[in-house]
Amino acid sequence: MEAKYQDSPEDSSGVPSISLQAMCGITAAHTIKVLGFIHNNPVNILVDSGSTHNFINTTHAQKLKLETSDSKSFDVFVANGEKISGRGVCKALPLDCQGVQMLVDFLLLPISGTDIVLGISGCGG
Repeated sequence: MEAKYQDSPEDSSGVPSISLQAMCGITAAHTIKVLGFIHNNPVNILVDSGSTHNFINTTHAQKLKLETSDSKSFDVFVANGEKISGRGVCKALPLDCQGVQMLVDFLLLPISGTDIVLGISGCGG
């Protein structure tokens, strides 16, 4: 079944959005999976042009004992119309993706099937 995308909520309200595929860690035409490293720990990365921001799995961030700054809870729109809540940000996290070193800001979100989603915001959050 082919997904039909509406205008991103980011366009009008500034609310982050994530594709349904990224939420579940499923690859699709607009995604690619790669291996990366945070502090020499391997992480599964889903690069997704259907997501507006960068997200990190809340549980994985805790497992890696990453420093997070608490934030007010935020809503993230899923492409299927659902809205989920997240809380917390990892700022300037050093990510090695395919040998490219970058500092990336991530929103903490309970995603599954992958550790990290890199959205169209790219490096620097």
